[in-house]
Amino acid sequence: MKLLSLLSLIMLLAACSTIDPSSHNMQGEINELKSQIQVLKETQVEIAQRVGLGELVRPEKIYWEEGHKIGSDQAPLVMIEFTDLQCPFCKRFHQEVWPSIKSDYVDKGLVQFIGKELPLVKIHKSAGFAAVALRCAGEQGQYDQARELLFAVGTGFSQEFIDAMPESLELDNERFTTCLKDINQHNAISASVNMAHRLGIQVTPAFIIGQRERDGVVNYEFVMGAGSIKQFSEIFEALK
Repeated sequence: MKLLSLLSLIMLLAACSTIDPSSHNMQGEINELKSQIQVLKETQVEIAQRVGLGELVRPEKIYWEEGHKIGSDQAPLVMIEFTDLQCPFCKRFHQEVWPSIKSDYVDKGLVQFIGKELPLVKIHKSAGFAAVALRCAGEQGQYDQARELLFAVGTGFSQEFIDAMPESLELDNERFTTCLKDINQHNAISASVNMAHRLGIQVTPAFIIGQRERDGVVNYEFVMGAGSIKQFSEIFEALK
């Protein structure tokens, strides 16, 4: 089920007009109308999510906003993952499925991976803190190594472990500690969680795989759960 049709509004943007659309006033009206349409789309998604229909209502294009990128910015396909570092199924994906996706698609410039956070703090009490630690390690170029380390620890995550991360990953300790307290990092994780909720995503790992269109993805598929290399490969091939 797609978003409710806004054809009556969109048609106004493609209609003949006696007013030159390049004029300042007309262009301003068009831009304002586009903004209103976007607000309506976002409102529909929010309402649907609140009444439990979030998974049935999808925007035509999803903007990933930000996240840790692996692979070429020119890759024709984009794979967005929402992960919880204390989720055993996320761990399974990264240990058993991700290596093949990276070597067969990401490293060959066919797919760009974008990692986003969805800590399920109600069941994984330290997942939020782990997400911050991963982001901060990523700031020093150790994202993959930190993710592997955090998944290895799993539910045994502790303050002592965090304190030892700079030495384990050869990070600048002062920079890492400062980053952990940076409100911008916490806000970025909150924004990632909110994005997932707007799209009706309630589980991890969750993936959005689609065709790149500038700063977003279109013609996309959702995959909930760790999946398999066969499942992901079939989606990649269908979208090529």
